[in-house]
Amino acid sequence: EAGGKELVALRPKEERGEDERVQQKKRVELAVPAAASLTPAKQVTESRQERCNRLVTEMKLRLEDDVAEYLASILGDDDEEMQELKDAAFEILEGHGVSRNAAEAFWRAFTVT
Repeated sequence: EAGGKELVALRPKEERGEDERVQQKKRVELAVPAAASLTPAKQVTESRQERCNRLVTEMKLRLEDDVAEYLASILGDDDEEMQELKDAAFEILEGHGVSRNAAEAFWRAFTVT
């Protein structure tokens, strides 16, 4: 005995029967990873306002807080057409020193679902 467990000598492969190998494989195949038994995480969706705020921060657009809040409130409006929202976003961003390229990158990231 070692560590409180009994050691068992294995027979050479040639002497083992096919049934033993099949049983060993079945045991391995039946093992279920612990992660598989966990309840799947709920997909979290962010609102347009939350996405806008996150992107302004991540992209370091350097907007004043009140401008960023205003942009988020406009982009959070579900009643507006996307083209109208895009035009408004570009006007706000470019009007506050954000380059056209950065505004386009922001809009691409914002519209990714």
